Amino acid sequence: MSFRLLKKFRMKTIALFSFLIFIQLQLYAQKNLFETERELKVLFDRIYEMEDTPERELLNLEILSSFEKALNEPDAIYFKWSELGKIGKVYSADKKLNIYSWHLHLNNGNYKYYGLLQYNSGKSRKGKENIIVHNLRDNSENLKNPVVLELSVDNWFGALYYSIKRFKHKRKTIYALMGYDFHDNYSQKKLIEILEIDKNGKTVFAGKFDMDFQEFKRIIFEYSDNVAMTLRYDERLEMIIYDHLAPFEQIFTGSYRFYSPDGSYDGLKFNKSSFQLMKDVDARNQ
Repeated sequence: MSFRLLKKFRMKTIALFSFLIFIQLQLYAQKNLFETERELKVLFDRIYEMEDTPERELLNLEILSSFEKALNEPDAIYFKWSELGKIGKVYSADKKLNIYSWHLHLNNGNYKYYGLLQYNSGKSRKGKENIIVHNLRDNSENLKNPVVLELSVDNWFGALYYSIKRFKHKRKTIYALMGYDFHDNYSQKKLIEILEIDKNGKTVFAGKFDMDFQEFKRIIFEYSDNVAMTLRYDERLEMIIYDHLAPFEQIFTGSYRFYSPDGSYDGLKFNKSSFQLMKDVDARNQ
């Protein structure tokens, strides 16, 4: 065998060996994720059965640590965590953003939210996925007038996210998150949160909503604990639609525990860089 053929054979052997190692590492990572998923499921099942105690807080810290570590594993950005049925899970259509959120009921009747944000900012120079993971820290109980505040991962209005929609304008990409807040024993909340992440992973929770000559950074709906409210993205109408809320009686105006849907719908249409209010939308299924 000539030197040139021998060199070519060695190069092919090295390439094949490297590929097999890569496949083994991928399978090992997937195995680790499945094992972690089973462990997390047990922990979540336990924590939802516990009272508001220091032991529950320690268990939640264990969940956060284990989950965050797993989300930094190779290929974890594509792992769906399908066994974790008791938490909120949203995945963006561009496969760049995943958010996992959960809640704990407190002794005072309120709720505390926890979350992990996982973002793929693209491949590094070495060809690996550049994954950024943020721990979302709920500070909603200390936020005064949160609808006008720009928030961050360390100053988050906690919620259980159930839907995500990506919007683009020129080179700018934003994500509209729809979430639920159990709030307290008398009322509940739903919200629309806008998330923007730059290439370095800096995360900002703030949008631009034009509502009857007022501008807000997020929309929060509060209504009676005894009713249900629609809040979703409508593909046919190409807008976020929601139940219009009104008090049961005029004397309850401003007391949101007595608000419910009045049978009409409003919408929010994305236009360039902001969401515009659209009143009395026909949101019936057709």
